[in-house]
Amino acid sequence: MSNPLYASILQRATEGDLAGVQESIANCVKINSKNKYGNTALMYASTKGSIEMVKYLIENGSNVNFIHFQTALHLASTDGYFEIVKLLVENRANISIQDYYEKKSSAIAEETGHEDIVEYLEGDFYEDCYKFILK
Repeated sequence: MSNPLYASILQRATEGDLAGVQESIANCVKINSKNKYGNTALMYASTKGSIEMVKYLIENGSNVNFIHFQTALHLASTDGYFEIVKLLVENRANISIQDYYEKKSSAIAEETGHEDIVEYLEGDFYEDCYKFILK
């Protein structure tokens, strides 16, 4: 990607620079822009535990189910960011999507020792939430 504005939104999301991300979007940078590795601002924000950044990106149209090897949900599950996992699911992140290695987010959370996330993704709450979403 040769446009520095695209690089800046990704870097700013990585750094948790919400004002910088807002500036990038104000300058017409597409919120779902990807870098050469296929990652988006939402994916980076999800790996850093930046709940406000994730919330802002979702509210402004980030694709919560975009996948390049993994989704933002896989990444947040790996790092144990429970509140981000909840926020993604509440905004229609699909818990059934498998990553490059054919693993769901719950399996990754289990492998990395985040039982609270496993319980949330496999529990009754999610089933109730999913039924609500389908209505």
